[in-house]
Amino acid sequence: MNLKLQWRKISRLALWIFVISLGVALRAAANPFPTITYYFEINETNWKSASVNITIENNSLNHLLCVMPGVSGAAFQPVCVSSRISKFEVTGEGMKEPTFQKVNDNSWLIYTNGNHTIIVSYRISRLQNPFLGKYVNRSYALIDNPAVFMMIRELKDFPVKVAVSVPYGWKLATGLPFAGDNFEYSALNYDQLARCPLFLAPFEEVYFTYYNQIHFVLFNKSVSGSLSEKLSRLSQKIFRCQADFLQEIPRNRYFFIFNFLTRKKTVSSQAFSNGSIMFLPRQLKPELYPNVQKEIGSAFFRHWFQSVRPSIQYSTHSANHLRNLWFWLGVADYYSSLFLVRTQEWTADYFIHHYIEQINQFLKLEDGNKTPISAVRLSGTGNELFSNFALLRLKGELLCAILDLKIRAVSQNQKSLDDIVKFIVRWSISNDRQALDLNLLEIISSVATIDFTTFFDLYVDGVIELPFADALEKAGIFVEFHPDTIPDLGNVSVANNVITDFDQSGPLALAGIKKGDKILAVNQFQLDEMIDLKTLRDSLTVGKGNELMVSREGLTLLLSLNVPGRKIQQIRPVSTEPKTDFQSAIRKSWLRETTK
Repeated sequence: MNLKLQWRKISRLALWIFVISLGVALRAAANPFPTITYYFEINETNWKSASVNITIENNSLNHLLCVMPGVSGAAFQPVCVSSRISKFEVTGEGMKEPTFQKVNDNSWLIYTNGNHTIIVSYRISRLQNPFLGKYVNRSYALIDNPAVFMMIRELKDFPVKVAVSVPYGWKLATGLPFAGDNFEYSALNYDQLARCPLFLAPFEEVYFTYYNQIHFVLFNKSVSGSLSEKLSRLSQKIFRCQADFLQEIPRNRYFFIFNFLTRKKTVSSQAFSNGSIMFLPRQLKPELYPNVQKEIGSAFFRHWFQSVRPSIQYSTHSANHLRNLWFWLGVADYYSSLFLVRTQEWTADYFIHHYIEQINQFLKLEDGNKTPISAVRLSGTGNELFSNFALLRLKGELLCAILDLKIRAVSQNQKSLDDIVKFIVRWSISNDRQALDLNLLEIISSVATIDFTTFFDLYVDGVIELPFADALEKAGIFVEFHPDTIPDLGNVSVANNVITDFDQSGPLALAGIKKGDKILAVNQFQLDEMIDLKTLRDSLTVGKGNELMVSREGLTLLLSLNVPGRKIQQIRPVSTEPKTDFQSAIRKSWLRETTK
């Protein structure tokens, strides 16, 4: 009898478990995970805009907030990307159509009204980066995803798919995983989507392998066989040198993309998590080639620190992370130059000459030491943004060089910045997102076994002049200071080549310049791309005889400019021969050759 009762109880319990499990399964089947698919198509009529559709399936939420982050997904370049959203529409497949409310120019709140399938559509135009200019034209398109694809706030952590309509004859390059045929890709979440741009162009490709993983070198526009071979060889050499130095392998395929532009006169780049894009002049002059070499190496080096970057949705609130921005930008430029001399792409003499020039460029900056470098932010627009970015890169690079030489000298040449960089890269990869919280001073002091608190207080968090002569002397490079005079325009603000502000008693005001004037040419040199204040100053000379061509209300004006001078200090080498065995040892370990 007891056995029968126990059996009945067990049977009843099993039945209840089955019923509950079935209910859970039916509920899960009725409410599966939402799927988000983005569709992108360029308007090939004017090549100035694009259409974006977002299809959300299996929705179970009552409200959805669509937000355009409006920042670049580029590594350590969290600047705003200007774009215009128009024709925002929302449709559904339920009995009642979803409705929406505009919150601001970049955000819309959707009331789903019980719709399980929702389609968001909008048109995007005026895609422009303050550093690079237009993103879409007839020769190429760079889809910087957080400036193109709106983030669904409530669904940002769910997987997404992307489908792209590629113009005839063009190809598409991206680090996103393939998700099918016809240019379809996937991402684990919105943050991964934001970090991997889409580059569309009729490019030619070269591939190479590293530890059984395929990587690519891409060329937009046909270039001479010798130049493409030279850039391809250089890219592969830089890739292998950095990977061998760090003893790490990139997580995904990497793209070196070279985009040649007809009106481009300078070298610029944008670095992403697993790809970099070089924007180069169509006619690449030999004197610009060292800049190209350094930009390739710097952009690739930033990729190793992708784990210490904040998520896109938090990029404007990561104050602790931005305190170290000088280091992430500076160390990439510094090691790019170091690897060029260690691989014999540059001679030791050229490397030394390059850093003396870098120091002199810094000494020309009027505000180089006005603000602690840890407090400089990539904020504002126009000249302020350009100046801050240039200052972070230049002063950050020089600080890293000084830091490296100081570690080598104090540790009796037993430690260097190499050890710190390797530690940070390995630690950040193994700890992934937790790497955001790293204490840079603590890591440098611990790895080098030297207390750098005073160094940070003086030069990173303080405004004390950098000890250039003392640092160079540790490697047997002796310099002296001498006075010089450079053009002084006073306080001037320039945005998209438009003069937005200037001193009312300065040389621009005396020349008849007005706010809103657009600079067309400086001393007969036509401007075909955006310039910053540094470029404008470097194009002028002290005294009379300067000419500024501007556009004002449809008229072209040629104005004469009398530019006063500002006295500065510059350095020049006295001797580059080490005087002691210890200086020779530091020089040898610092600029050692690692690859033949």
